[in-house]
Amino acid sequence: MVKYVGGMEEIGGMEEIEVGHGGFSLISFNVREKNHDITINSVAPSIANSSVLPRGKWEKESFQKSGEIKETDFHQAYFNKDGLPKGSYAITATINFRLEEEKKLILSENIDLEVE
Repeated sequence: MVKYVGGMEEIGGMEEIEVGHGGFSLISFNVREKNHDITINSVAPSIANSSVLPRGKWEKESFQKSGEIKETDFHQAYFNKDGLPKGSYAITATINFRLEEEKKLILSENIDLEVE
């Protein structure tokens, strides 16, 4: 089984930085299956949370399937199978947090992969 992980590292001049974010995770993952043009957006609880990022230490989040389960064959295969069903995928990892009251940081990175 393949494990998908997103990570980030604080590289600024401070020993640590506290960031505000929604949900329990620092990184959210959205999945788009290109052949079916189906996007499954991650779901996070609508709570305010904060995390401390120490300088020089990678913070990692593992990909977990989440999102709206619809009554399509693809959705059933996606949520009822370990790993991803056969297909062509674009997975987007996004960090979205508040550094200060008026400063927000949103960064996204995509990875494309084929599952046979």
